[in-house]
Amino acid sequence: MGSEGNLIDAAWQALEDSIIYYQGHPVGTVASKDPDMEALNYDQCFTRDFAVSAMALLMKGKGEIVRNFLIETLGLQSREKHMDCFKAGQGLMPASFKVIHKKEQEYLGADFGEHAIARVAPVDSGLWWLLILRAYVKATGDQALAHQTRFQRGIKLVLDLCLTKRFDLFPTMLVPDGAFMIDRRMGVDGYPLDIQALFYTALQAASELLLPEDDYVPVVKERLGHLTYHIRNYYWLNLDRLKEVIN
Repeated sequence: MGSEGNLIDAAWQALEDSIIYYQGHPVGTVASKDPDMEALNYDQCFTRDFAVSAMALLMKGKGEIVRNFLIETLGLQSREKHMDCFKAGQGLMPASFKVIHKKEQEYLGADFGEHAIARVAPVDSGLWWLLILRAYVKATGDQALAHQTRFQRGIKLVLDLCLTKRFDLFPTMLVPDGAFMIDRRMGVDGYPLDIQALFYTALQAASELLLPEDDYVPVVKERLGHLTYHIRNYYWLNLDRLKEVIN
C-alpha cells in the first residue's frame, strides 16, 4: 500500500502541477508537462484531454476549475455564421486554448484545428464539452449553470452541428479524416464506432441538460432511438479479425 499510495500522491501532484490559470483563476490543465519534449501545442488545454482531468478533479471536490473551464470555453465557442471556409463554423467548440500574455494583458487564444493534423476542425470537442458539463452538474448539483440562457444556447449550437448540418442519410456522425482523437494516425474517417459511442453519450447528456420543455428535447430523443437501432443492426464485430489481432 505504501508504494501504491506514493504513486497515487504523485499522480495527483502531477495533475495539480498541470493546472493553468487565467486572471488568477484555474481554467484547465495543459496537455503535457514533459520537459524533454518541445511544447508544440501541448502547452494548451485540450477540450478532450480536460474531460479526463475534469472527472478526477470533480471526484476530489474541485468543481471550481471545471466550472471556470466550462464558462471560458463557452465564451470561445464560434457563434457567427461564416461562408469563409477558413473560419470556424457556428457552434464549433475549440479543440484547445492557451493563456496568452501580451503587453501586460492576458487573454485566451483558441485553436479550432489550425494546429491539428491536416488542420482539420475537431469534430468531437463539442461532444466532450457536453459530457464535462453534465459531469459537473451531476457532481455539484449546480443545475442553474446549465440552465443559464447562454449555456442553453451553447448546447443547442453544438446540437445544430450534429443534428442539422448533415450530408448523409444515416443517424450516425460522419467524421472527416484526421478530425478526432489526439495524435491519431491519418486514414481514420467515415463512421468510427468510438465517435458514435461518444455521440450517443453526448446526446444523452444534452437531453438532461436542456430545459424539459425545450423543442430540442424530442428531436434529441428521436435521434437517440435511431442511432441506437442503427448501431445495433449495422455495426458488427468481426470475430475472425479480432482473433488475428489478439494472436
